[in-house]
This record gives sequence, C-alpha cells and structure tokens, in this order.
Amino acid sequence: MGGFVGIDLAGSERRPSGWAFIDEDLVAHTILVYRDEGILRKTLEVRPSVVAIDAPLSHPKSGHFRKADLMLKKIGYSVLPTTFSGMSMLTERGIRLAEKLREHGVEVIETHPRSARKAMGIDAANPEEVQKAFLRLGIRGALEERKLSPHELDALTAAYTALAYVEGNVVLIGDSEEGYIVLPRGVIY
Repeated sequence: MGGFVGIDLAGSERRPSGWAFIDEDLVAHTILVYRDEGILRKTLEVRPSVVAIDAPLSHPKSGHFRKADLMLKKIGYSVLPTTFSGMSMLTERGIRLAEKLREHGVEVIETHPRSARKAMGIDAANPEEVQKAFLRLGIRGALEERKLSPHELDALTAAYTALAYVEGNVVLIGDSEEGYIVLPRGVIY
C-alpha cells in the first residue's frame, strides 16, 4: 500500500498515543490509540513504507543522554534524558514496539515532533498554527475535518517526517552506535 505512519507514543498504555497515517495522495487519517496491539494492528493494516515513532528507540551507552540527544541540545532543541523514570518507560515501550514492527518488515525511524516542527519553522506552541501549516504543505483529510488533539498533531508531524525521510529531505542527528533522531530538513512550505 505505502504511505507513512507516525506514532506519538505515550509511556503507558493507560494514556492515549497519537497515530497518524499519510497516504500517497497526502490524505491524513488520525486517531488516538491506547494499547500496543491496537497500534500494531492499525499500522500493519495500512502497510506503510516507513513508521516514525516519537519516543527514544535506544538507550545511552553511558550517562543520561545519547549522542543524538546531546547534539540536539547543543543546537538549541529541548530533549529529556532517557534515564528519567517516565522517559525510561517510554524508551522501553518504544524499543518493544519498533522491534515488533521490524519483525513484520516495517522500516522504523525515531523522531522528535517538537524539534521537527522547529526545524520546519512551524510555531509548535500553537496547535492551530501547526494544523494550518500542514494544510499549507498540502496535507488533507483529518486536518480539514476537525481540530486535532496535541497527540494527533505530534503523530502527524512524525508521519510527515517519515514522508520527508523517504524523499531524502531529512537530517539525521546522532550516530550508528546509539541511533539517530530524524528531522525534516529546513522550512519546506
């Protein structure tokens, strides 16, 4: 089928995770999902080219930050250490979900939607502006139908990052040892 999935993963299955799919016609579909089985089922159902997850998909080899996190902080992006208790739970869940998707032959990348929007020049603090920015980028569907939740907007940003990744319009932050955080390259609307 193709298309691109973004997941704004919550640290716990008791909290909502945003899920977004952008098809090859740039029509977006978004929902909130709680359980890993639901995320997996929905994702495998659409057979995406790439899945971008908003969660750390690796641990640091030492200390509290991975090289990718330190590089993002150095250039002015805000990230939390993966060793904080809530972040540690999120990291473990992200790693498990990515492994399950990869077992099904799905390519998975890590992204950070707030940083991705900043890299794109989108005012991340204003959800209405985020939604309008994606409309200007030509994304349709759910964006035209209703106000999306913050989790859905983060998932949509992740899905857009997956699309940019396939198009080669991204920057990889980090290294092959601890992993990369993928961000869209520059302002593109």
